[in-house]
Amino acid sequence: MIDAMFEERPSIEGEQDRSIRHARMVREAAFFCVGMIVFVAAFGAGGMWLSYGYVDIDLLLFTIGLVSIVLPIGMFFELRKRW
Repeated sequence: MIDAMFEERPSIEGEQDRSIRHARMVREAAFFCVGMIVFVAAFGAGGMWLSYGYVDIDLLLFTIGLVSIVLPIGMFFELRKRW
């Protein structure tokens, strides 16, 4: 019973279909990462402008840098699980 849990399932899709699916998943993840960085930058700058009357560039760049590093790493591990 336990051995059956770890057996590989037969692949239904061909190698070309699989590579197309992987390329599509990577493209969608890249668009999501770029979109999220733009979203954080726009709403971060807008929120600071409304709250303080100015935009703190250092804090904004730190936040964008943090999102730019952490989000792609998380997306990489999520994509590895789906492959």
